[in-house]
Amino acid sequence: MRVIFTALAVLLISWSAKAEKPEHFIVDTAEDLAQLCSAKPESETYAAAIHFCHGFASGAYHYYKVEALSNPAKEFICFKEPMPTRTSVLNDFVGWLHENPQYKSNEAVDVLFRYLGETYPCKN
Repeated sequence: MRVIFTALAVLLISWSAKAEKPEHFIVDTAEDLAQLCSAKPESETYAAAIHFCHGFASGAYHYYKVEALSNPAKEFICFKEPMPTRTSVLNDFVGWLHENPQYKSNEAVDVLFRYLGETYPCKN
């Protein structure tokens, strides 16, 4: 089962956002992810970009949760009640990245988890 999740994560990470057509979306860097997540409603690819953004982030987070279940000591993201919406979390991620441009060229998943860990830390 872990092999399947690892393969899925590798596939998600290797896809991309630089091209204009949804079938060519690539997410290598945090900036790529932020561009997808901040697509404008008037854009021709808005629905595809937002869904790709949400799917990428959701897949990464669920993979993290599976890993955290197998080793609770590694858990570092703890959402509090009321749970924020996925849209609000990703909109805030885009804003956070604009305030922290030094991370724009880093790996998208790494930066997403940096943001989540800083914004929703576990208090032990």
